[in-house]
Amino acid sequence: MRRAVMKGDFSRDSFNRLRHYTRVLQQQGRVELDSDGNERQAIQLHYLRSLAMHVIGPRGGPGDSFKLNGTPVARPLKGDFLIGKGAYYVDGWLCENDADVYFAGLDGRTRQPWWRPGAEMLKPNLRYLVYLDAWERHVGSAEVDDDDALASPSALREVALGGPDTATRAQVVWQVKVAPEDPDHTFPVQIDKPSWATWMTEHWDVWQEAWQPSGRGQLKARAASPPAASQPCIVSPESRYRGLENQLYRIEIHRGGLANDAQTPTFVWSRENGSVIFPIEPGSNGSASLVEGWRDARFDLAINDVVELSDETTALSGRAGPLLRVTGVDPDSWAISFEGSVADIEGPHPILRRWDHGRRRSTAAALGKHVDGRPKTADDRALLVEEGRWLAIEDGIEIWFEPADAAGAPQHYRSGDYWLVPARTATGNILWPRGPGQGQLPLAQPPHGVEHHYAPLGVATIDVNGLVNLSDEPRLTFKSLVELSNP
Repeated sequence: MRRAVMKGDFSRDSFNRLRHYTRVLQQQGRVELDSDGNERQAIQLHYLRSLAMHVIGPRGGPGDSFKLNGTPVARPLKGDFLIGKGAYYVDGWLCENDADVYFAGLDGRTRQPWWRPGAEMLKPNLRYLVYLDAWERHVGSAEVDDDDALASPSALREVALGGPDTATRAQVVWQVKVAPEDPDHTFPVQIDKPSWATWMTEHWDVWQEAWQPSGRGQLKARAASPPAASQPCIVSPESRYRGLENQLYRIEIHRGGLANDAQTPTFVWSRENGSVIFPIEPGSNGSASLVEGWRDARFDLAINDVVELSDETTALSGRAGPLLRVTGVDPDSWAISFEGSVADIEGPHPILRRWDHGRRRSTAAALGKHVDGRPKTADDRALLVEEGRWLAIEDGIEIWFEPADAAGAPQHYRSGDYWLVPARTATGNILWPRGPGQGQLPLAQPPHGVEHHYAPLGVATIDVNGLVNLSDEPRLTFKSLVELSNP
């Protein structure tokens, strides 16, 4: 129902495809908000991707786009294969491969552009499904501009303005991955078009469910009722958001899993939609120095803040970075010390992302305890996901994790999934879907993102010598109108 909005300094996400809007019309003399411009682009993008999916189908590409080749060079290529240049559409999303690249990039060969560190390598005597995974990644200047990037016309920062942070970007990231066959996830012995078409109808959803479960958590949010509310099934008119500023709260799963697992899922929250980030230079003894400071107290760092350490490697791996607690800030040198260490950071564009649950209390004071109705602090410095109870965030905002989906299946929380909660001072309330009737109770919502899109490309087998044999029957192709009209 909603288009994913990433970690940016936005007011809200107003796009709702169920309203079927076709344009955003500016009126003279009116205030223009960031949400208006973002919704305009979302409407157009939804139309284009829907058109591509309806015309092309759920997947497909022209000619040899993303064609897999296990023997592209004169000498044997062991444990690796070539991914052909071209374009491929997945659920209407355009994935572009600008040059022939290799799956793993062994022996110094050029590997796929968004290589996933720690990706599974091909092993002999196994069959693998080779598939395409695509999603939308949000990036700002801190995550893409290098020190010398300001000399480039494609840099996000503008040197004429002194290099301030301006608009951000969303990009479609694709990765070619492999998944080994196992007793619960099999594919046809004979890979031909008819067998594969039958397999796709009967089994493809099972594979996708393993990568992206349909029940990934349900969340409700409200402005808290007074403690003495006499009718708990009715939202009191005295319920208030008590913050002094309009905010876009982000509730994000940090550690994934099932709520009844021994290692309970955790979450973090930010009143700034997770947009408070700081590029860093790792220092000695696990410390770090900020590349730049902060522009005002709203976007600063202070002792007891909880920050997430991440880089490009972390982002492309689809996992959360470690959480650290700030123990010292030197405003002269911008040196930051932590409870925890940044010594293991190795990828490009290292950053700290501030989450806002840490400043109010220390880990030692709140570990495994409810403080003022707030969630328990977990062993990873995040907060424990507790289903079936209201958890206080701040300034009257409370959230509720639904215990199970409509069919009674347990929720499977996935790292990186999130919900957005706009809070408004004008109404003293939050913007959240509500049910009908007098109660107008908040409705449970699935995650607002991040959605992945998948397409099979081939089946790979590895012989005892490490050579890759590929069948690309799963890859679908189409011809252009020129090719169809000139056979």
